[in-house]
Amino acid sequence: MKRSRSARTSSRNVADTHLLARVLELSRLMNDQQPLDVLFQAIVEAAVASVPHAERGSLVVREDDAYVFRAAVGYDLQRLRSVRLAPDDPVVVRQQPHQVTRLSDFTQFESHLRPEDREIMRTAGATQDIRASIVAPIFVDGRHYANLLLDNLHTSAPFPADADPLALFFAQQAGLLIQQRLLLEHLRTTQAQLIQSEKLAALGQLVAGVAHELNNPLNAIIGFSELLLLSDLSSENREAAEYIRDAGRRMRDIIGNLSLFAQQQRGGRGRVRLDAVIHQAVQLKRAALRLGGIEVQI
Repeated sequence: MKRSRSARTSSRNVADTHLLARVLELSRLMNDQQPLDVLFQAIVEAAVASVPHAERGSLVVREDDAYVFRAAVGYDLQRLRSVRLAPDDPVVVRQQPHQVTRLSDFTQFESHLRPEDREIMRTAGATQDIRASIVAPIFVDGRHYANLLLDNLHTSAPFPADADPLALFFAQQAGLLIQQRLLLEHLRTTQAQLIQSEKLAALGQLVAGVAHELNNPLNAIIGFSELLLLSDLSSENREAAEYIRDAGRRMRDIIGNLSLFAQQQRGGRGRVRLDAVIHQAVQLKRAALRLGGIEVQI
């Protein structure tokens, strides 16, 4: 009797050690900033290896108005990715935290599927071979985010009692890890937006400085060309002076538009002249449009 109790204790210690190792591996993947799909796959693999009687598994994630497969063990994930499960399907129905659902009858499940999805689930998901399943909900930031499905293909007997808390444990750990990963991705996106805003602000300062430096010589060019036009010029010289004046005015308008772009103004409501806005936009794009063989007529 003592030997048997010692053997059970030793076996439990080994299982606990393996469970801890898998949890640490999941944490390492999160810290390594692996893609979410890599983390999803690691969660399913760890759960299948740890939950008693779990032989295969998958993870479905809510995307828009349907649930899709994002990870699988023992199934053809590439084919399962095209299946879209409705929110009222038995395997993805929203559940309460800390509560698993056990499934044994998949007839009702298949009735929710489109014919093409039903065929994929039978050939790539082996639904006809599944005898028993545990569905554990994954919540992220208090909202139902995904479901962890663990399947047994050999017996319809219920999963052992310790399967439920283990499945919930991995679902809860998955929720925490996914929440941290999504938060990190949000922070990276926000940081990139801030960097872009700083670049635009620096560009605006540069444009304002360049516009200021160009305005003075342009005013001189326009002024002297207008003085020339007051003189007695030949038709050829008058045409050249008019060209210089018009080109200078066009450059002055472009620089004015760039100065408007460079100004950091607060948003608000007010009256605007739409024709002026259109002309400013066309002036800024005129050169690029000309290179593209596009002529704008206003």
